Amino acid sequence: MLQKLKVYYIHCFAHQLQLTLVVIAKNDIHVGNLFNMLTILINIVGASCKRRGMLREQQVAHISEVLANGELISGHGCALDFIVEDGLNSEQRGATSNLLVLLQSFDFIFSMHLMKVIFGITNELSFALQRKEQDIVNAMQLVKLAKHRIQTLRDEG
Repeated sequence: MLQKLKVYYIHCFAHQLQLTLVVIAKNDIHVGNLFNMLTILINIVGASCKRRGMLREQQVAHISEVLANGELISGHGCALDFIVEDGLNSEQRGATSNLLVLLQSFDFIFSMHLMKVIFGITNELSFALQRKEQDIVNAMQLVKLAKHRIQTLRDEG
């Protein structure tokens, strides 16, 4: 006798929230460029263990220096400079050079800061939606709170 196997699928509400935020955010050209540039950056740096190691070493050295001097210095990492100078081919060197320019632009920095604020606003809701035992009343209150905070950000900046 064959038994029917029933499988219940429950889509993660936190994942739906994340997908919604990303899709809505990407409707703005600057935020869309932010996500595209981050993807390219991850692909360029992540494509090589040597590059990742260089970036980590440079970051450790930078943090040590900042802590020792008590100051914060802005700039760009040596891993991308290394690729611009010693990349495998002219296409890779050119793409990395363009990426460095874009990463330092006002639009990119502004979009990155805006998304950090938005993800910060929705963070508590995201964690609540990931809990095994859902408290729908609390989740709905967090949805309303997140919507209110985002609307306030939109209205008042």
